[in-house]
Amino acid sequence: MNYDLAEIQNLVKNTLLNDPFTDQISMPILRDSILEYPSRKSKAMRPALVIWSCGLFSKNIQQSLKVAAAIEIFHIWTLVHDDIIDEDDIRRGGKSIHTYIKEKALSQYNGLSLEKAEKYGYNLAILVGDVQQAWANKLIIDSIQDGVSTDIALKMLYKLNHHVNPHLSTGEALDSEMEILEISDQSTETIHNMMNLKTGRLFRFSAECGALIGLNTENFEHHQVKKLGDFAENAGLAFQLKDDLLGMIGEIDTLGKPIASDLEQGKRTLLFVTAAKKLNDDDLNYFLDCLGKNNITPQTVEKICDLLINSGAIQEVENKILEHIKKAEAILNEFPENKYRARLEQWLKLITSRTK
Repeated sequence: MNYDLAEIQNLVKNTLLNDPFTDQISMPILRDSILEYPSRKSKAMRPALVIWSCGLFSKNIQQSLKVAAAIEIFHIWTLVHDDIIDEDDIRRGGKSIHTYIKEKALSQYNGLSLEKAEKYGYNLAILVGDVQQAWANKLIIDSIQDGVSTDIALKMLYKLNHHVNPHLSTGEALDSEMEILEISDQSTETIHNMMNLKTGRLFRFSAECGALIGLNTENFEHHQVKKLGDFAENAGLAFQLKDDLLGMIGEIDTLGKPIASDLEQGKRTLLFVTAAKKLNDDDLNYFLDCLGKNNITPQTVEKICDLLINSGAIQEVENKILEHIKKAEAILNEFPENKYRARLEQWLKLITSRTK
């Protein structure tokens, strides 16, 4: 196997869809909803980090596959809950889970009101995410059968539940809190901290797990494990910043999720906070009037994009992306050359050039 990104996408997808875990879910709509996102096309960035990081140190890459799948389904439950929080209707080119369940209910139960169907969708989507989180833990335990030592598996489980989960949830909570605060009160430092908790931590954990398996050590403080974590954290922050840019200037058919949803939800992204500090009074008032407003027209989105470009906000975020990429590249260059380091180098280039 070459373990390129496309191959990893298929391996992780097949691992999840063929895992017997969901067989014990007796309610069809719940089981189908748990499998809905795993069945769709995924970027598989975090699983790829696990597998390629393992490949930096070991030829026995197959033993990292269950952990890669665990991190993918862990990421998926955060998406399910994130879509509830943000009230997004589209994810991975299809309906978000709460919307998927709502529409299934409307077609299945005659006379069901839209209000009850929406509540049902939200209720079951919360449970979908809860089950997927448990599934992630189970897959890490399953990795022992593939050759991962019990000590390493337990250390990964401990860090996932004791550090990654609370940090990621705190990042999500900070993201929500920022929406009710004045954008002028936000600083680039607070935005960076939120992104690091919400996004950077799971990227770091993905690379660290691959390194643990490849090095056959349970020590997260191992210098090579920490160094690879630093690499992944910088790459993850660059990935998130690029995601924020594409959320305004991307194409919905390519991106697979709504354009300008961050604007409609009043998100305090680095892009928006930077723009708010750069716009003149008239343009700032127009921008603030649109921020958090529903059903924004394409013409308004186009005008906001022009403001973001002309103010220099987009360029400043692009510069920040390159700053994180350069830091990640410098760290990666400290590791011996092999095809998996080359994969990671190609992945860094993909982050800056991607359109989805």
